[in-house]
Amino acid sequence: MLCNSKNNETDAEFSITTSEGRLLQWDQETGEVKELGKSGTFKGSEKIFWSPLSDGKPVKETQIDVDLFIGKPLQDNVSVKITIEAENAFIAKRIK
Repeated sequence: MLCNSKNNETDAEFSITTSEGRLLQWDQETGEVKELGKSGTFKGSEKIFWSPLSDGKPVKETQIDVDLFIGKPLQDNVSVKITIEAENAFIAKRIK
């Protein structure tokens, strides 16, 4: 993450989009899972998970794009391609 002495994790926001599957949040204390859909903007301190399920079936491939903002300007971005290799086995590769 691009942080310096003036910025820290609480200043950061992430915009996350997935082409397939869905984004989730999980509350470790209650066990509650909240479905977030395919995109959203989150604070740097939030933990976001990706689920490969779409309509109850695993997707074959997806691209996840993440943009990092500290304040308003875009600081960095990354794209990751995730493909299914076998049942419950996924490979993630950074493409940008």
